[in-house]
Amino acid sequence: MADHQRNMDLFHDGLAKIFKEQWHPDVLCLAGEDDHEDPIPANKVILGARSDELRELFDGDGKEKETIILYGMNHEALEVFIEFMYVGNSIQYSEKLKKHARSLYFAANLYSIPLLRDLCRYQLMSSLNIGNALDIFEISKDDPREKTLHDEARCYVIRHMKEIAFTREFNSFVKRNTSLTVELIRVLAIRGDRTYPKR
Repeated sequence: MADHQRNMDLFHDGLAKIFKEQWHPDVLCLAGEDDHEDPIPANKVILGARSDELRELFDGDGKEKETIILYGMNHEALEVFIEFMYVGNSIQYSEKLKKHARSLYFAANLYSIPLLRDLCRYQLMSSLNIGNALDIFEISKDDPREKTLHDEARCYVIRHMKEIAFTREFNSFVKRNTSLTVELIRVLAIRGDRTYPKR
């Protein structure tokens, strides 16, 4: 059984090896947020296999290296994004994935990569704090697939409203998000009815 697991690991590590050794790259990827950084080499066939949207970016006969710009990410997030395209799930506990979960979440939506979106959703939910809860509540508001993330962020904001209400982020949030502010007020009002006895 141990031999079988080792053989499985070797098999799955093959794509990771292609990425690490930059074996026959035919596309150079630039981060839309950091265009001054060096491009990251990759393989069109791998990127295109993981995302139909990326496959559509590639043109020509493949004899010359193309350069593409992937938006919404800085250079380090782009490295994580491309590595994910090669290794998939095995990146889920990476510190870099945790660090860039927000921008990778947007990239996963932009380039239609559901597995990456799932991993980032989990990271966003597990990293909720006073400083990011309003942002996560806001970015998940209009996507029906993100009801769980939205509800989790709303609950966090409600539980920590005494601290959050006095931050600069909250003032900005209220100006940008009338409907979400109303949603929070209604939840707080309902909770208040349960907390305080009727007179």
